[in-house]
Amino acid sequence: MPELDIADAIVTRRFDLKDDRHVDIFIWAPSLNGADTYDCHYRISGIGRGSTLFARGLDGVQALHLALMAVGHRLYASAEYQAGHLTYLGRRDLCLPHGPGERPVFNDHEKADLLCEPGDICVLAMPDLRFPFIALPGEQAYRLIENLTRIADQIPVNALARKRLSNLLDGMNAYQRYYEAVCRNAGMPPAYDTADR
Repeated sequence: MPELDIADAIVTRRFDLKDDRHVDIFIWAPSLNGADTYDCHYRISGIGRGSTLFARGLDGVQALHLALMAVGHRLYASAEYQAGHLTYLGRRDLCLPHGPGERPVFNDHEKADLLCEPGDICVLAMPDLRFPFIALPGEQAYRLIENLTRIADQIPVNALARKRLSNLLDGMNAYQRYYEAVCRNAGMPPAYDTADR
């Protein structure tokens, strides 16, 4: 890994933790590696190990985008964020990209607004986020859960693959219940039958 100086980082940001502590992120310019792809190194200081990691893309733009996504994922998934202790400019919206499956304000579905028809790609306006949360079409996710559950049932109970798939299904089921709750709150029931859930 190349020697990286914080002064050379092209992207920096400071987040606030409770008790006047801070979390800082540093992202360096993407650079061509020996495999004809680009690496974009990043570091998060103040929580976690403070290790320098990297995202790899086909070009510099993709590598930078993936590095920002990785930073967003690590911060939104952190215990500090989940406990409500990590903020940016006094808000829980960290103004970082996050991908489908991440739930920055997962327990606020009563306040979320549905911005689509229930059978379409789900777009939710979250109260504390500047950008909408975009997820799989509800019925596709529902069918995917059904299929993965059938696969899990065919794997021996003590197998590592079964445990990993069960963890994945727990998260997907929580996401699906969230989507359905938002649909109900909007007065628009999901476009599939949920009677067997």
